[in-house]
Parts: sequence; structure tokens; C-alpha cells
Amino acid sequence: MSDGHGGAQPPLPLFRIRRLCKTYGTGERAVRPLGDVDLEFIVLPGASGSAKSTLLTLLGGLDIASVPMSVDEAVGMVGLAARRDHFPARQSSGEQQRVAIVRRARCSTAARPAAPA
Repeated sequence: MSDGHGGAQPPLPLFRIRRLCKTYGTGERAVRPLGDVDLEFIVLPGASGSAKSTLLTLLGGLDIASVPMSVDEAVGMVGLAARRDHFPARQSSGEQQRVAIVRRARCSTAARPAAPA
């Protein structure tokens, strides 16, 4: 791994958790959303303001990345370029879902302020 300046960077610390469990409530009403889960993860080092939380939010699917692209590019990315002008009634449910993803991405990026030039 390189530090971007020609020097070697040490590997990121790896943490392991074995048999992680979480139970809410007791007895018959107990709910166990996690049972014997094994995890491995790295630590994301960085100064305050270096976008560690932003990266985790994107990786966790809680937000989507701002990638400028045209509607035609977005529709092409989800494989619907040939069906761009079809009404929802003429699309399969999978195609409708992909259109919804494109719409959400376009609305979300349009609602964000542009980065300063």
C-alpha cells in the first residue's frame, strides 16, 4: 500500500469480533436480531473532517454518491436505454425499480448545492 508520496504505508488495523449477539427483551417476547455473528473490519484513520463518516454512510447505503451525469447516461447504466420512452405499464417490475433508482439519484444530486469551482 502506498501513501501517495512514494512511501509505504502500514496496513490498516484489522479487528475481529466473534459470536456477537444482541437480544432485546426476555422470555417469550425476546427478539434476537444478531446471533453468533462474526465480523472483521478495518479502522479508518483520518483527521477530523476527512470524510470518514461520509464514506461509511455511502458504503452502508444510507446515502448515495453525487455523480454528475445526464439522464441518458443514468438510464443507460441501469440497462434501460432502449426502453427510455416506455410508460411504467409497459415495463416489468424490475425495470420500474431501476427507473425509481435513477429518479432518486437524479433528485438527490439535483437537491445538493454544486461544489465551488
